[in-house]
Amino acid sequence: MKKRILLLLLLASIFGNVFLLFIPVNASSGASEQGVLTQQNRKSYNDSVVIRSLRINAIEQFKNEGVIIRHELSTSSGKALDIGKIVSQKGQLLVFQFDRNACSACIENEMSNLNDLGNVNPYAILIVATSFDNDIQAKLYLDRFKIPFRFIAVNKENFPFTTVPHLIPCYFMLDQTLRTSRFFIPDKNNNDLTNRYLKLTTEPRQE
Repeated sequence: MKKRILLLLLLASIFGNVFLLFIPVNASSGASEQGVLTQQNRKSYNDSVVIRSLRINAIEQFKNEGVIIRHELSTSSGKALDIGKIVSQKGQLLVFQFDRNACSACIENEMSNLNDLGNVNPYAILIVATSFDNDIQAKLYLDRFKIPFRFIAVNKENFPFTTVPHLIPCYFMLDQTLRTSRFFIPDKNNNDLTNRYLKLTTEPRQE
């Protein structure tokens, strides 16, 4: 009888140790699978952001491709400005346009992107600010970002884009005929697209 009891206790002890041995393994396996799922979800979300950005830009570029800007722009201080003289003689100028009432984080993100461009010809890029009361106010605003590029402050009516919300910052190329191309809406949540766009539009062209 005692031997039987001892045998049962021994078996119970062995079974308990085996059970305890497998619990951490199963828990670890579950945590590992959850980590894989989290990575997959994150990748899926990132992919959806990229796809959404590309779709929006494809639509907006199509609508705004070939828009012609007037030669004479009205500045925020009420002066007339011939933008044709600002466009590079080589033929193209990259313009970043933003409204002072746009998302502050979006503007700051693009100012950082522009500052990160490095050794780019300062005359190859123009920053256009809209909805400022005067040129001085715009200059004080932009001085915060230490931007090395030229800027003008104009009324937003100078740019007849079809984008419904004028408050969305955008980039576009401007050629000698003041015709727009490569219209691009940056997304602060998808900086890789913006960096690729800026690299594409600021690299020296092959003649």
